[in-house]
Amino acid sequence: MAAIAEDDRTPPPRRLRAWLHAVLATKQEKIRTDPELFAAFGVLAAEHSSVASDHVADLLGQLQSIVAAGASDGSFGCADPVSAARTVFHATARFHHIALASSWLDPGIEAELDAVCTLLLAGLASGLASGDPA
Repeated sequence: MAAIAEDDRTPPPRRLRAWLHAVLATKQEKIRTDPELFAAFGVLAAEHSSVASDHVADLLGQLQSIVAAGASDGSFGCADPVSAARTVFHATARFHHIALASSWLDPGIEAELDAVCTLLLAGLASGLASGDPA
């Protein structure tokens, strides 16, 4: 996912959509290949919040770099890329928050994520997804 976030050859809107889909695909792969290990990670994250905090900070950093690139090149009309990235992160929690892992293998979840991406990208492009309350 870091490689997607850092790929400055890909326009930020495409990069954001690809990154969000990669996050979901990574989570799906982990839950499919070793559900017991994934469950153990969930317990570890719950018991040691620094593990979860570090993971979230890493994801937010990647997301912030994509949103900042979009703000810089005019793809996104947000004045505060950090706040906008956090808003995108929260808006997509269904697709990456461990408490919602049971839905990650639902049929059609990729299409649902794509619909959410389309909505978020429209908001970012218009400046409405700044993360600031209206």
